Amino acid sequence: GVVVFDSDGKIFVQLRSKDKDRFPDCFEASMSGHVLSSELPSHAAVRELREELGINTTPSKLEEVVKFGINEHGERMWVTLFALKDFRGEIKLDKDEVVRGEFWTMSKIKKELESKSAKLHPLFERVIAFLKDFKVSRRDFI
Repeated sequence: GVVVFDSDGKIFVQLRSKDKDRFPDCFEASMSGHVLSSELPSHAAVRELREELGINTTPSKLEEVVKFGINEHGERMWVTLFALKDFRGEIKLDKDEVVRGEFWTMSKIKKELESKSAKLHPLFERVIAFLKDFKVSRRDFI
């Protein structure tokens, strides 16, 4: 997965399509995808960013945050989480995958996690927890 940060340190959060097989109509941090058998995780991240969000980048612009395993909520996988910092371009959503998206501050994300007012992907909280010590800019998590 990739977490996309804008120049203010806000995180792009997407609302997954209701037609998704897993966790439809849930908000998630930026984007997630699967690695093909012939791909490196960073190359898969670049491909998925282009396909889901219309973001063209290179593996060298992605910063690896953490690798972790998942065996919960019916999911079993190995995750490599990347960050794309200081994004200033235009996001072009794949409407089959993503309903809408917007940049959220860390305080808004924490509020949503605590209040449970929005339907969040079950791994959203884990991804955000991994980012708590991750440095984005001098304005970290406005």
